[in-house]
Amino acid sequence: MSAKKEAEKKFLIEVLGVYWTLTALWRIKSDDYSNRAKKAEAYDILLQKYREHFTSATLEDLKKKINNLRTNFRNELRKMDKSTKSGAGTEDLHEYKRSLGGMDGRMTVSSFLINGSTRPSNSSNDGASIRRKLQKSPGN
Repeated sequence: MSAKKEAEKKFLIEVLGVYWTLTALWRIKSDDYSNRAKKAEAYDILLQKYREHFTSATLEDLKKKINNLRTNFRNELRKMDKSTKSGAGTEDLHEYKRSLGGMDGRMTVSSFLINGSTRPSNSSNDGASIRRKLQKSPGN
């Protein structure tokens, strides 16, 4: 991977860390989630961070990037969950863990991707079960 791509990846993980602290943007059960003023303030903070690397970015660009990251992450988690249900070996699970593109091993930063969803907590796809799967896989 080129140095530029590696720096961008590292920066996006930092942006996700800031996003994670701004629960008004993703935690559905938060009182601030439905407060437009708090959401706007949170987006301003996040956009300021995002513009450290992408100087001409708009709020729309930021929202698209966050949505793409969340969608890709959830798709990878579904693949991982499906592979464990199908009886796939630990090698396959490890492959999915690596394909998360820098998010593996960072479940504290990326937990909003799981917990911010509308899935019921008794689902086999809840955050705790996914974290256990990541912890059990080789390479941890």
